Amino acid sequence: MIVNSSQPMKVRLRAEDRNRLHKFSFCGRGTSSKGTLIFQPATSRFLNKPLKEQPFILLGILFLILSLPGCTAVASLTGKPTENLREWKRQDTNRNKLLVFVHGFNSSKDSAWGIFPELIKNDPEFDDYNIHLFGYPSQACRQVSDIRDQGEYLASFLKETLPGYQSSILVGHSMGGLVILHGLLTLERSNVDLLDRAAISVLTFGTPYLGVEGADMLRLLCENKQANDMKVLGTELHRLQEEWKQRFNKPREKGKRETPRVSLFAFRGATDYFVAQASACGGIVTSCEVVDGDHVSMVKPTTRENLAYMKLRSITKPLEIQPTNATDEAAVRLLSEIVKLFRFPEAVRDVSNPPSLFERMSGNKVPRRLFELLMASNEKDVLRVQNIGNTLHSYINSYYQFRQKVVKLEDSVTTRIGQMVQVRFRPAWMIYLKYAIMRFDGQSKQSIMAAGDFLNYEITWDDAERVFIKLSNEPSVSHEFSEVFALHKSFVEDAKRIASAVLN
Repeated sequence: MIVNSSQPMKVRLRAEDRNRLHKFSFCGRGTSSKGTLIFQPATSRFLNKPLKEQPFILLGILFLILSLPGCTAVASLTGKPTENLREWKRQDTNRNKLLVFVHGFNSSKDSAWGIFPELIKNDPEFDDYNIHLFGYPSQACRQVSDIRDQGEYLASFLKETLPGYQSSILVGHSMGGLVILHGLLTLERSNVDLLDRAAISVLTFGTPYLGVEGADMLRLLCENKQANDMKVLGTELHRLQEEWKQRFNKPREKGKRETPRVSLFAFRGATDYFVAQASACGGIVTSCEVVDGDHVSMVKPTTRENLAYMKLRSITKPLEIQPTNATDEAAVRLLSEIVKLFRFPEAVRDVSNPPSLFERMSGNKVPRRLFELLMASNEKDVLRVQNIGNTLHSYINSYYQFRQKVVKLEDSVTTRIGQMVQVRFRPAWMIYLKYAIMRFDGQSKQSIMAAGDFLNYEITWDDAERVFIKLSNEPSVSHEFSEVFALHKSFVEDAKRIASAVLN
């Protein structure tokens, strides 16, 4: 296999596989380097997979010549300004919204997005948006700065840029999504007031929240801190997600500062075999949808009918609708329905069947019913409700993410219950789940039994308690349920504040 790098250097690569011994030979014009790498059996098996399943190794081979001794040091002395890695596609002072694109691993502002920015520039739906392509140093080999470093770089840019805008949308492809999270965490630590004032949404496409298979194999060819940070279930990814959960979108707690609110929307490519679905939709993600394309093409739409383009446009639309004090008929009618719900909650018929058992069991159903009432209304009408339109719209987004979180938690816990019990019917597992929810809510076994017998399928109270104890001994499950109850409590408080605003 011949690999031609930029002139005047060429690389000839030979690979032989004999008894799990892989031998590579590199010859450069004017520079000669020969090396032998002996891989462990697991690594050897990995290298024998199809190339599409080992992208990090392929990238490492193609770019290894650039990381020969001295190459990295010389590259750092070229004097190339890093501001050239960034570019404004549109920067007009009369536009009050900002759209920032952040590329992924071993990519750039020029190669990552195709004609995506041009489609946006020529779309009247985005007339209020300035467009920036944010770039940062990223290469396949000998990358000495890690993802957190690039997040700090992005934070520095946002610190100077965000104050001039009413709202901002950050779009991250692959590792770029992780860079965005690190950037916002950096701002939260140093400029939390800026985040409190900003209205920020984040869209990630093919972002490996739980890592990329084979990322740690690249180090066998060359060192790369960014690739190391994306190891499957790696320490850095775990720290990132734990820090995000502690610093953003937390329910209000008495006596503590409210955390900044940032809407997070995740997407995965229909034919993306690089970042697994479980990773692109895992971790802190509560809502994940499919878009066209593979890992590279998912963010290179060629028309406005592309799903990635349509998803971005649908998320920007609500932000473009300006609330008004106009008393148009639809907004007044919606306000009347809200008032009626708060004044006579028992008299207003509840005909919905929420998707989560938690919502169906909740004693205070007003937060859920307010969400469903708002969801049944046109977004323009919601935003035009006098004085509280923005508050109501924010409530919709927050409760939707809460619902997705609850549904995801219940699905995983129900599957876990199925591994703990003998009965093989999922409806029976839901009975165990119902009991567990009541116990996580602080109710005792005796009080649950006294309230009425809902057991079936020969399930006993003792067995239900046994399953609950097992679940409660799993820190992640216990923590997730605590978060759900705390979030629901915060929505109860939100509903009270909205009620106070519309009834007084």
